[in-house]
Amino acid sequence: CETFDPENSRITLAGGEEIQYDVLVVAAGLVQHFEKVLGLKETLGKNGVASIYSYEFSPNVWANIQSMKGGKAIFTNPSTAVNCGGAPQKICYLAECAWRSAGVRSNVDVGFYTATPGIFGCPSYRVELEKLMAEKGIHAHVKMELVEVDGEAKIATFRADGGELVSKPFDFLHATPPMGAPEFVKRSPLANTMGFVDVDKHTCQHVRYPNVFSLGDCSALPTSKTYSAIASEAPAVVHNVMAMLDGKPEKATAIYDGYTACPILLGQSKLMLAEFNGYSMDATPTFWPVNQGKGWWPFYLMKRFVFEQVYWHFMPLGRWFGKYTIFEPPLQHKRVEKTEPVEAAPRMQQAALKSDVEVKPGQGSSNEASAAAAISPEILGITTPDLPGDVSLAGVLSETAVAELAP
Repeated sequence: CETFDPENSRITLAGGEEIQYDVLVVAAGLVQHFEKVLGLKETLGKNGVASIYSYEFSPNVWANIQSMKGGKAIFTNPSTAVNCGGAPQKICYLAECAWRSAGVRSNVDVGFYTATPGIFGCPSYRVELEKLMAEKGIHAHVKMELVEVDGEAKIATFRADGGELVSKPFDFLHATPPMGAPEFVKRSPLANTMGFVDVDKHTCQHVRYPNVFSLGDCSALPTSKTYSAIASEAPAVVHNVMAMLDGKPEKATAIYDGYTACPILLGQSKLMLAEFNGYSMDATPTFWPVNQGKGWWPFYLMKRFVFEQVYWHFMPLGRWFGKYTIFEPPLQHKRVEKTEPVEAAPRMQQAALKSDVEVKPGQGSSNEASAAAAISPEILGITTPDLPGDVSLAGVLSETAVAELAP
């Protein structure tokens, strides 16, 4: 796809072909921007630098782990949204486990540098992960954004919270690049100010073009961008799309509730199955009373053998529904309030009301400005420096979500 023309329900492909649509579903994923970290793209695959997010150089990650016998190992996490917000940590735990098994762990100084205010968004799991890092001797550094890599000198430069630049030497560097929606989405009329498809966070329906829907990583849904989230978004989108195609737009009310999950590999054949609501950041464990904040080997077996089959053989066919597994979930629906017409007050009453309120010159505009200033993304705990954050949530708050909070 090259361009969107939602006013005329039409898209243009890169080859120039125009396609008309009745309903459009946008699920374009994210783009990895290695070039946005100075020097990173040029040193990938050499000088001890690699990334699991690079199709070309991901094999170098394991090669670098195996060849590491001692020195400083750095793992990074950007402030932007990323595919699977837990993955930058997973590779850190797996590498630490490999070095421990090889008998060289005591020779390796491991550091996890994240640009977010905390190492995980959901408080219940964040606390357990912080304990785990402490137990494994992994040094966590928050509010540290990777901005430059000098591969030859093996120096990684970070921008700290106050703006100062901090340089760290490394022998091993796993870099998670900044990510964002594809350019053809960013520059389109479908995008919000942050470049993501501007949809209602419940129905996944575009806030301005009712025959457009979006799910997955390119959407502005303010939840963690995971496979589990998509599996939970899909049933709502399918229902709403079918309602539109059936000519019953008033029935397009099925909602996605924010559920997401992040299976975090911890090493030693253990896995933390972090299930939570990406909107409220409340833990939503399926296997209660099992403490899913701990690493369990049955969860590892689930990841290793069940999820692999789901990924390749169930989900692509629409046969997997997240926590409901193969069973189609019951749909919740958005309540549509019927508004009754309000009669205007008689002139005498209006005059009486007006006379009761003293309005000084400029007071109204000042109050409006104060209220507007109070409505900011920070109140959701997504970008506020003093609150724990999740990389997968950074930069995805839609203007609509903010507007919903206005008094």
